[in-house]
Amino acid sequence: MNKSYVYKGIMLLLFAISSCLSVSAQGVNFGSDLDKALVLAKKENKLVFVDFYTSWCGPCKMLSKKVFPQEKVGSYFNSHFINCKIQCDDSGYGKELGEKYEIQAYPTLMLIDCNGEIVHSMAGAPDADGLIEFVKQGMNPEKNLKAVIKRYEDGNRDKEFVDYYFNFLLESRRNARAKTDFTSYFKTLCKADKISSLVFNLSDKLSMEVDTEVFGYIEGKRKKYAKVMGEKEVHDYIKRSYKKQLLNNYNSNKQKYESDKEVFMKKAYSFGDEVCDYVDIYGLIYSDVKNKKDLFANRADSFIKKYGNKNVRGFVHTYGNFIWGKDAGIIAIKWIEDALLQDRSIENLKTYSYILVRNLRFDEAIVIQKEMKAIYLKNGVSTESVDQEIKGIEECKIKFS
Repeated sequence: MNKSYVYKGIMLLLFAISSCLSVSAQGVNFGSDLDKALVLAKKENKLVFVDFYTSWCGPCKMLSKKVFPQEKVGSYFNSHFINCKIQCDDSGYGKELGEKYEIQAYPTLMLIDCNGEIVHSMAGAPDADGLIEFVKQGMNPEKNLKAVIKRYEDGNRDKEFVDYYFNFLLESRRNARAKTDFTSYFKTLCKADKISSLVFNLSDKLSMEVDTEVFGYIEGKRKKYAKVMGEKEVHDYIKRSYKKQLLNNYNSNKQKYESDKEVFMKKAYSFGDEVCDYVDIYGLIYSDVKNKKDLFANRADSFIKKYGNKNVRGFVHTYGNFIWGKDAGIIAIKWIEDALLQDRSIENLKTYSYILVRNLRFDEAIVIQKEMKAIYLKNGVSTESVDQEIKGIEECKIKFS
């Protein structure tokens, strides 16, 4: 055999190996055509990992910048899956796939088999270890989403499994299926089983709409549910449900909103005015009024003074979207600082850090992040997300100070 051919063959082999190693070192190797990915998955007997994302999604960008490029992530995903990224806010292919797979939050991460059927799913931006753990569960034929759905379809109605099933669907962002299956499940129950903590909690988690049979039953039997759940729990559930319904209609169908509001107010709930005031505040976001930012701040401030700060995190985050600049939103800082005097929870601290950054108070935000890190360490929770947040704030400080 000609030695030159042998030499060239060895060099080509070394180049191929080097290229493969380079791909892993650079992170996950993604394609953008799901049809081609499915064909390749069938040929190689692999699942397809899909990242459904949008151009405007912050957590999506974090995954692409911080997680997918990691060597250990690339090594694992490139060897086990065919990987595909689908942008769902384009005007054609990605949008159609987003609708087909009922994508409701971004990023949504999925494992799909070669026939295009969902095997496993989640929404959110986990760290590297969390992402790998997610797909490992997805490859387990006894624990993935497809397996859990099959157990339910095969007739398992043990109460513990039913609770697990619907929570699993919610975590997987299969909300439409969860609501449909829960409605059917509810119809099969006797009266005693309907008035239970299981039904109440699942109805709450699934956000069953006001006009559904499930909500109507709970509202009509609210005194009996109060004996099971407590009066406050039932009270708050009904209030949240009407708040959501009226706000949705306020944004999409003003005539229906007025009609539904009239029906709601006739029920004479003690929280009637509070719900309507809340809806009027958030309705500003979708209106064409001038000085929207100032109106929102004034109405939210009045609301907090009148009804307390239980809605404060939402107000702060929404108002934060209006502002960016040195002390541009002092009023929102005051809202969350007052709330922290009563509840120094992780969620309140996150909100505090967020609004400090929006006001370009980077050093103060880092102090809060370090307080959160200390809490995580004390409770044995990973601090990777906090470390990344601190790094991001430090980068903003360099750029904007």
